[in-house]
Amino acid sequence: MKCKLCEEKFDTIYRIPRNLICGHTFCEHCLKIYTKNEEINCPKCMKISPSQNLPICYAIYEMLEYDSSHKKNDICLNHSLEKMQFFCKDDNHNICLLCYLNGHRNHRVVSIKENNFVEETKKEFDHKMRVLKEKCDYLYLIKNEIEKCEEFIEKMNEKQLKRLDSIHDNITNNKKEKLEHYEEKIELNFLSQKENLNLILNKVKYKQQIMEIYTSQISEILKNVSKEKIIF
Repeated sequence: MKCKLCEEKFDTIYRIPRNLICGHTFCEHCLKIYTKNEEINCPKCMKISPSQNLPICYAIYEMLEYDSSHKKNDICLNHSLEKMQFFCKDDNHNICLLCYLNGHRNHRVVSIKENNFVEETKKEFDHKMRVLKEKCDYLYLIKNEIEKCEEFIEKMNEKQLKRLDSIHDNITNNKKEKLEHYEEKIELNFLSQKENLNLILNKVKYKQQIMEIYTSQISEILKNVSKEKIIF
């Protein structure tokens, strides 16, 4: 980011970004030029601000610190003019070209970009594996719940089948008992009717015998009457 007055980039030493009371931000170097009688007229809106103890614009300053530390990390500690372009897998740190030529030729060395790509790919793969493992664990829980449900349904089916078998047996036994009971009743009724019929038949025979006796007696009487008429 640049100062709007000098068009130079802000830094953390000479061109520190500072805020005026009006809210506009300029570098410390330019604000010293605009200072008069310990006051500063804002170059943009002309509002007056005190020149002492102007607050730092930390929104910009923190970004500068980050960029500065990031740039320092890119510079080799052993060779201050060389950028670190390689990563030594054996020593597990970044190195520059001179480091590689002086002491890392026989080491496993890759470019920083390649190493970063591999690391990012590995992180992404690990993340996907964690997500996949979570999904697998979730599916495993669902599978266990399904198996429990199937086991419960199977037990319920067994109970229902046993209950149906019991009902069927009860119906069969009741039917058999009722049939036996009715058969006994029918048998008893048949015997009773048969006995009644025999009694009636015996009565008829008895009456028939009486009738035959009466008939015989009447015949005898008639014969006797006929003979008496003849005699007279």
